[in-house]
Amino acid sequence: MLRSALAFDVGGWREEESAFRSRNQTARVALRFATTGDKELRLRMRPAGSSGRPLRVGVRLNDQALETLEMRNEAVFAVALPAATQHPEQNELEFVIGGGAPGRQQGASRAFVLTELEVRPGGAPAPPERGEGLWVPPGAEWSSYLRVGAGARLEVQADAGVGPLALQVALDLGGERRTLAVLTSGRGGSSSREIALDAAGGRVVSIVVTDTAGSGARLRRLRLTQAPEPPTTPARLEGRPDIVLFLVDTLGAGSLPAGADGPVRMPAFDAFARESVLFSDAWAQSSWTMPSIAALFTGLEPDRLGVYGPWGDLPDSSETLAEALSRLGYATGGFVANALLTRVRGYAQGFDAWHQEDARSVGRPGAQVVSEALAWLDGQQGPSFAYLHIMEPHAPYGHGGPELLALARKASPTPSEIERLRAAYRVDVEQADAAFGALLEGLRARGRLDRALVVFLADHGEEFFEHGGQGHGKTLYQEVLHIPLAARLPGARRGGVRENTPVQHTDLLPTLLGLVGGTPPAVDGRDLSALWSLGRPAAPEVLASRLLFEKRTYDKAAARWGSLKLILNEEMGAARRLEMYDLEADPAETADVLAARPVVAGYLLGELRERRSRAVAGGAAERKPRATDPDALERLRALGYVQ
Repeated sequence: MLRSALAFDVGGWREEESAFRSRNQTARVALRFATTGDKELRLRMRPAGSSGRPLRVGVRLNDQALETLEMRNEAVFAVALPAATQHPEQNELEFVIGGGAPGRQQGASRAFVLTELEVRPGGAPAPPERGEGLWVPPGAEWSSYLRVGAGARLEVQADAGVGPLALQVALDLGGERRTLAVLTSGRGGSSSREIALDAAGGRVVSIVVTDTAGSGARLRRLRLTQAPEPPTTPARLEGRPDIVLFLVDTLGAGSLPAGADGPVRMPAFDAFARESVLFSDAWAQSSWTMPSIAALFTGLEPDRLGVYGPWGDLPDSSETLAEALSRLGYATGGFVANALLTRVRGYAQGFDAWHQEDARSVGRPGAQVVSEALAWLDGQQGPSFAYLHIMEPHAPYGHGGPELLALARKASPTPSEIERLRAAYRVDVEQADAAFGALLEGLRARGRLDRALVVFLADHGEEFFEHGGQGHGKTLYQEVLHIPLAARLPGARRGGVRENTPVQHTDLLPTLLGLVGGTPPAVDGRDLSALWSLGRPAAPEVLASRLLFEKRTYDKAAARWGSLKLILNEEMGAARRLEMYDLEADPAETADVLAARPVVAGYLLGELRERRSRAVAGGAAERKPRATDPDALERLRALGYVQ
């Protein structure tokens, strides 16, 4: 068991006590190889602690034993990586405490600290000396993925290695490589260039640096400069309008008539959409409730919050939307039919009133939630924020009980059984629409509708065996990530507009605060108030979602740039580690284009790593339940999360 070491995660190495905890006393590192030729692995490592006994560490690559290293103090090791042990692209390097095969206990727990790791071509000479910058070994190439903006320029400076300098700098656009410059000098010399990247503006590219002289090079500087994006000024609504958020649990965008995907009757939503800005490309932060609502309430991504599931307390340091609006003088009320939100700490913080569900029930009807919210609004004189969260159409659909739940868990249902599930789901969607209609009519009757900002949205969607499964909280395909989002501005301003700019849960907090004159805290989302109110275009952004559930039974992340979407599957036994889809050409995500779009895939994978790294640096960590809660467990069982 590695008790104290540098832990390697998607975000990179970090020093952490009790890192690499493993019954098998192993630690793993993912390595990406562009080629499968003979290589050499150089390691600088030392035993942790001061037992005085030598430490043996076995090194394996892709389940093949390479060497067993023995050390008493810090030492540098060179380990041969034969071509036959390597895979194209992704490889797994494994360290085994004790030197034996994984899975065997090796006596008393020991630990090591890894301070350097380098992979170089086989037979390559060592760098001439340590120095600042990146060492490019002889004949090797190094690449970095970038999103290039307007007016971009690339500054490059390099020193010769053990011989003359010849360093090629190229631009990989995905299947097409263009040479930008070749830096040359004699032995011991250096060279620098500044290169315009006008042809790459607005694109995701890979900058590739290759040593063509065979003597290595020290890359001293590689800097991208580009024109800053023009600042956006938040658009303010007049006065302080009421804000009403109506969230339908488990409603995918494909279920809406406006989504043009099914025979669902939603007259209230149809009428609302004609008076609203309809966001046709809204993205959930996760495929299940807790992390999605956490992102909605705080503007922060799940990894930043450490909120996954099935429990997940909001950290005390995170200011919620309700707290921010309360500071602006808003009365705040939460009306929630999902009892899971009542069993954790933080979700109700900032609300003056929090009407919660009894944790032992499946969820009171949406119509009752609406009645409670309208009654509360009747008692408010100033600006008010009401959050309504109804459970229709969450399983068990139509409160169908054990029979429908058993059918939903069936591994291979027949087409007629799938249609039975869909039909029950559609009934609940129509009930949710009726509850929403009652809310709108209640606001209109009270003269509050036209002076309110009303938002209709969902936390995630539902799948019906589109990719082999049913329900949610198991995948990150579009059936669970594409959600409805429509906003009716006061007086139905911009009513009927269909906005195609991608938006996500984390955008809600800064946007709503911007619209009512608040200053958003530092969050992951963007203030899109100018887009909502004035229709000004927003700069493209990478969207990201995260799923970590049931003790890493499901451990996934997804990122999207334009129409291209990458899914990273990190749970043990995943059939594919990476998947990539072009949502414009293939909205059903049936054709994997990973091999055809390696540059964007590499860029999006780097984005996921960077976001995880920021979360780790900020101290985020998975939060565990404070104590076993029988009521919450029963609730999870009733909703189908626990068998």
